[in-house]
Amino acid sequence: MRKRLCSLMITLCAVLIFALPSFAQNADEDKRISDGRETFTSQQKAQLSQKLDDMLSQSDACGVIMISKSFESISMEQAETYCTDNGFSEHDLCVAMVYSFDTNDIYLYNINDKLSAFDSETLAYFEYDLYSDYTSYANGVFSNEAIFSASDRFCTELSEIAASAKNGQPVTADFFNGISGTEAYEETPDYSGELPEGVINQNELTRTIPENRLVPRLVDDADLLTDSQEEKLLKKIDDISEKHELDIIIVTKQTIGSKTSTQYADDYYDYNGCGYGPNDDGILFLISMENRDWAISTYGKGIKYFTDAGQNYMQDFFLPKLKSGDYNGAFHEFVTKCDEFCVQAENGKPYDIGNLPRPAFSLVFLVTAAVIALIIAFCYCTYHKKQLLSVAFKKGAADYFRPGSFNLSQKDDIFLYKNVSKVYRPPSSSGGGRGGSSTHHSSSGRSHGGSHGHF
Repeated sequence: MRKRLCSLMITLCAVLIFALPSFAQNADEDKRISDGRETFTSQQKAQLSQKLDDMLSQSDACGVIMISKSFESISMEQAETYCTDNGFSEHDLCVAMVYSFDTNDIYLYNINDKLSAFDSETLAYFEYDLYSDYTSYANGVFSNEAIFSASDRFCTELSEIAASAKNGQPVTADFFNGISGTEAYEETPDYSGELPEGVINQNELTRTIPENRLVPRLVDDADLLTDSQEEKLLKKIDDISEKHELDIIIVTKQTIGSKTSTQYADDYYDYNGCGYGPNDDGILFLISMENRDWAISTYGKGIKYFTDAGQNYMQDFFLPKLKSGDYNGAFHEFVTKCDEFCVQAENGKPYDIGNLPRPAFSLVFLVTAAVIALIIAFCYCTYHKKQLLSVAFKKGAADYFRPGSFNLSQKDDIFLYKNVSKVYRPPSSSGGGRGGSSTHHSSSGRSHGGSHGHF
């Protein structure tokens, strides 16, 4: 019995001795792919891990793939620390491919290179090669497929580069499809005149938000206004925008591609540098004629000034004019309401639930209603009066009383019961419910408020 127990213990120890390194290795393998956005499927992750395993066993080269979380970035120092803490930098070659969400770009960091596989120029060619692969999908607009394609290319090419360096033959620029000159890496791909439908400009491709506004406050690409109307409207917009230090932007388009009206309005605001002052405060009103869509996008203090309830109130003024085709009138109504809302917000209490403007009192309406009511009452009384012409008028009340018809024999006051009803009246609230502005994130990562609809 003791022999069997000893044999069992020895077997278990042997299993643990051989299994633990395997578990540790698997943990290291998982850490080589740091996916902050959960970009890869399990199958894709397994495919990348297998390529990284093969490269490690053949050349002692460790590739690391790091995807930042949404609206964040990964610096070179962070990549070095991550690789050092996990022991990846101890291999003969360690290179990290990093995708940073906030810049929408791919970076390569050479953490350790005992193989002398790269110099600064060759690493730049490699980085640009991966960036070109990434931008070949939807012109660089983020997608999981684009990131996986670039990551797969990184594993394949790094494995070949490491094997070549291991044999004493580091690769040259010819390896990267004959790209010559550092200009090829430094220059941003030019899509002028070839932008896909719905893409705002090149700033959207690189997720760059300009410091200054690139467009006027009125852009009538759908040609809904005459030149005279545009001139007068733009002057009104500029005056009110400067008065409140808040950009009011109006944009008309024939089509916005596959984007929703809200997405296009947010992107147009961001990638054209719209907004007043250091906080880019403003509101944008978009009209798309293709599907008769409209959208409002707010940013900065525009989110506070134009609440959800306030925007619903504004619709009652500009929407009827949009539906009737009076676009100039609709835009003037929108700008006028923006002025009123800014004044109210600057006084300390933006228009919101329980605090919306009341309809203006009309004396003409009151007089008209009173006259109509008097006419109806006169007609009604005249009609019933004619029905009583056959009845003789009596001067005294006794004329209507029949003598001896009423005899009161006893008079008593008897209390029966008391019935009290109570109704709860909740305290009044000036808010009237949940107010404020709901927000969402645009493709640039910024937080916008707004609303949308059809006309």
